[in-house]
Amino acid sequence: KGWVVGRAAGVPVVLSPGWLVAAVVLTAFFFPTARQLLPESGAVGLAGAIALALAAVLMLFGSTFLHELAHAAVARRKGMTVRQIVLTLLGGHTEFAESAPGPGSSALVAVAGPATNIVIGLLAFGAWKILPVSGALAALLFVAALTNGFVGVFNLLPGLPLDGGRVLESAVWTATGRRSTGTTVAAWAGHVVALGVVAWVLVPAFLAGTSPGLTQVVWGAMIAGFLWTGAVQARQGAKLDVA
Repeated sequence: KGWVVGRAAGVPVVLSPGWLVAAVVLTAFFFPTARQLLPESGAVGLAGAIALALAAVLMLFGSTFLHELAHAAVARRKGMTVRQIVLTLLGGHTEFAESAPGPGSSALVAVAGPATNIVIGLLAFGAWKILPVSGALAALLFVAALTNGFVGVFNLLPGLPLDGGRVLESAVWTATGRRSTGTTVAAWAGHVVALGVVAWVLVPAFLAGTSPGLTQVVWGAMIAGFLWTGAVQARQGAKLDVA
């Protein structure tokens, strides 16, 4: 559920209520860094820092939209019907009317999104290194490079519901001839990735003898919970597919 804010090649683009929550939280998260980059005092400096933090968040969600648009474009070329693109609390998803016709098509649709982020990240990094920019613009380019690179690589981790999980599912599907088997394997791998996220958040701080930050714990828990729930749903779907 959400608000239709436009259409991309005829496909509705929907903002979920969770997107607004994420926009506010991430703006607050980026604000201290923006304040350091724009140290002017008074209302002008405060307004500038808020605008810079908000611009970084909007740029992040713009990259998410392009990620989902790439999924939709490749899916259409493979004969699939795209129902909608939804931007959510933890990113977004593209909804299809039917499953991919084969493992090759499924893998290509899955890879299209992360590949788009990686390309954007490389272009932003190149611009940040080459162009004579500084201050807010340099910060935005660096944030674009960092966030797109992270989103692209993270989504390629081999576990459902991530895009890399679809690639693993397709590989097992090809090897066994059964999509349900591929889904089950990739879903269990998704549980491993979810536990890995928890370890990534907690273990370094504990080894250093400190406590992880509250924001880090909250976002880590949300992402791990999303991955765990998605993996459970995938396994349930695989059982129905067998039945």
